[in-house]
Amino acid sequence: MPEDRRQVLWRYTKNWLSHLSQISPADRAGLGTPLDLDLAFELAWRLERCLFPLTGELAAFLGEVAAKYSDATLRLPEKAGWTRKSVFEAAADIRLWLLRHYREEGLIEQWLEIRRVMEDDFGRLLPEHRVKLRLEEALHALFRFDPVEAKRLLVDWESNETLPLWEAKRAALVAELGETTTAHSILEASLSAIRQQVSLNPVIEDYTLVSQESVVMFLLLAVKRGMALTKLDSEDSNLLNELSERWNELSRYKCDPRREVASLSARLRHRSDGRKQETKAHSFDLGMVSKTIHFGFDEEVVAAYGLLRMYEDIGMPYRMEHTTFVQAPIESTVIRVRPYSPHWALANIVRLGDAKAADGLFDREYLAGLKRDEVDSFFEIYLPAFERTIGMVNEPDWSKAKTFKLLAKTLPEVFSRLCYKCSAEFRERLVSALSTIYGSKRRKVFAGVRRFADRLFDSMSVEERARVVPSLIDFPMPDELDEIGKREFVNPVLLVDRHESVRGDALPITFEKIDELLDQLAENGRNRDWTATTLVWLHDRGKLNQRQSEHLGDLLWDGVEAPGVPIVTGFYSFVCMKLPHPPGIDPEPRVKERLRTMIDERMEDSRLDEVLDDLRSSARVVEWTRTDATEMVVTLSGWWNGNKHWLRHQTTMPFGSPADNAKRTAGKAVQALSAVFSHLPEEDEEEEIDSLREFLANLRAHDIPTRMLEAATLTMVAEDRELVLEQVADAMLDNDHDVVIDALLAARVLARASVEDETRDKFAAVTTRLVQGIQWRYRVALADRLRVVADLVKNQPWFFSTEDFAGLLAGLGQIAEETSSGVRGNDEDGIISIRASAASLAFALFEYYQATGSDEPEAIRRWRELCGDPDEFSEVKNSWMVAGG
Repeated sequence: MPEDRRQVLWRYTKNWLSHLSQISPADRAGLGTPLDLDLAFELAWRLERCLFPLTGELAAFLGEVAAKYSDATLRLPEKAGWTRKSVFEAAADIRLWLLRHYREEGLIEQWLEIRRVMEDDFGRLLPEHRVKLRLEEALHALFRFDPVEAKRLLVDWESNETLPLWEAKRAALVAELGETTTAHSILEASLSAIRQQVSLNPVIEDYTLVSQESVVMFLLLAVKRGMALTKLDSEDSNLLNELSERWNELSRYKCDPRREVASLSARLRHRSDGRKQETKAHSFDLGMVSKTIHFGFDEEVVAAYGLLRMYEDIGMPYRMEHTTFVQAPIESTVIRVRPYSPHWALANIVRLGDAKAADGLFDREYLAGLKRDEVDSFFEIYLPAFERTIGMVNEPDWSKAKTFKLLAKTLPEVFSRLCYKCSAEFRERLVSALSTIYGSKRRKVFAGVRRFADRLFDSMSVEERARVVPSLIDFPMPDELDEIGKREFVNPVLLVDRHESVRGDALPITFEKIDELLDQLAENGRNRDWTATTLVWLHDRGKLNQRQSEHLGDLLWDGVEAPGVPIVTGFYSFVCMKLPHPPGIDPEPRVKERLRTMIDERMEDSRLDEVLDDLRSSARVVEWTRTDATEMVVTLSGWWNGNKHWLRHQTTMPFGSPADNAKRTAGKAVQALSAVFSHLPEEDEEEEIDSLREFLANLRAHDIPTRMLEAATLTMVAEDRELVLEQVADAMLDNDHDVVIDALLAARVLARASVEDETRDKFAAVTTRLVQGIQWRYRVALADRLRVVADLVKNQPWFFSTEDFAGLLAGLGQIAEETSSGVRGNDEDGIISIRASAASLAFALFEYYQATGSDEPEAIRRWRELCGDPDEFSEVKNSWMVAGG
């Protein structure tokens, strides 16, 4: 139906659609025979022509009507206008409309029931009803993410040359599933058959045939372009010219699907924030605000549904090998239909095969409004499809396996988002699926595996992580990995412990299992590096006994020549200092030399950041001397003098602007030096270091935050200690995010360097600003501020006074209220991040009050309840590090 006719029909339908959508069972029962059939058929027919789905109670109403009029004993009133034959055909149409509705909404059981009824009556169906049913079955298989079954249904389809349009629609789906040559032949035959009928039936009032011709032309051009990989050769150009001429002729009949699609797509090109029930507009006159209440349907949603149904009614293939036809238009529909039809939206994303499009469906804003039960219902539908996909990708017959490529690229991204709100048993099934992917010979077919694994383990509670560790140790090691593959398929134990520690005593690992791993390490096979990572990770958690620890140390040092150290993937170079080592080997000088060498080698290398991270972390283990630290200052000062000119280069480049890269590395140098100086042994007389003073002045002159390093070297460079503390305090309320972060880290350095019997008066300005930032919810780096204060409450609670604790509690109470709603996009305003960080602080305070024997404050009780809410995001729940969190 052309757009202008469709708009008129919609205008005379939508005004009473909302009322009929809410028709009650009692009102439905009050409709007489055949008034209910008249109403049901007319309404459903209109919605089909208007490209709009069934709403509210309409599906239940149509189902009741179809069941009622399938009764052969039902007596029809005289002059009803219906015959037994027409009633049967009308009931078949209604059931086909219901099948479409149940498929779009993911209601599998209801779909199967209607399909069973139609299969029983298959012999009585009209030929057109039969092909519609077969096409519906194939689409249902696609919506259940089973392309092999969809392909089988299409291939086994009994051809009917008298219905060329439906043959063409079948061909388009066959092309989408990889059989392009077959599809092309069917489309050409269908177009030829329709044109023969057009020549025998001149167009007078019935435009059916020319409409079908236009649609098949559209599909033929799409498939031809797909076969040419979107590069039009001369043959394609000739076809396009030929079809364009014919479309120009058909324009008088308004038969051009290109214009219909373009018109619907144009309404969806801009970003949608969703229509609000009430909007306000500020008038030019001061203080005057006008309020608008919106009734009826959101026309953007209507257009989105229309576009999805238009593509399906045409039979448009979404993509072919290396070619996507409708990516931008389909993506524009997702955010609009997801509140009402999430399954429909996801099925279209999967057909596109674009994992990035999942961001338009399952972003943080949408997930924030879902209950855990709703997310679990998604898992019940999609997880079996994911498990089937993994199995089929490993199918020896590549012709079958390749049909699951799109699912393998999109479903990991979908589950990496849903796992933040699902039940624990589904996450554990995802771990099993991940293990199978690791062991797959075709693992490269899957996209975003590292991101999927990162998010999966991040969403787990500490208890869940501990439970899955034994299975992670048994993960198959992927073989034949290139450098990209090694980053994608890392040892999963490294991902389990990214944020919070997994207690060793909670890990169900036996000594026999560790002996088995030690034997594997001793074999020096291809799994040596993987096994070494696992053993060192277990050693960090105290799971090796004395004999096993010594044996591990001997094996790691075996074959390492001076001045080298054993390197274990996933760990810093100083990890060997935390392990036993053979007699006669002192690892500390070797580690120091290695870090010095790495810094020198990477002075002009983008990987200098990694070495600085290594150096920062080493300060907790390596006993650096003042001489060592001074040499580092000179070395890094030389790097800065040679690279600070990049600050003038703000040009955007693929890996960030040169200026941003230089600032980031300078910041890491500040943090590394701060860590080293903070852990230097105390000396009776602190000598000033001129090179450090000059380095700090040089950095400050180029707006590089240095408060953290100044706090770590107060006695060496500060002429006025009180002034430095005031500057740190003032920086905490700066508008620059990096300046605030630097000040927060400086406060942590000051607290760690102090002792409990020191008076709080020395740090009063710093603690006051720390607490005020939380009490008054200063938004710049608020999440980081909450984390820093949580760390201080846990390790240096004396740093805060009674008044400070009261301020923290007041701030936490307000944050609980202010972050309970309002998530936009992927947490664009940081609401979830702030909420998770606040939960960490609340838990730290909970432990503090327990340790001091104090009563639990109301604000802490409230946060404890919030973190026990099953509908919260995992990051928030897991911040409360107790059972269930």
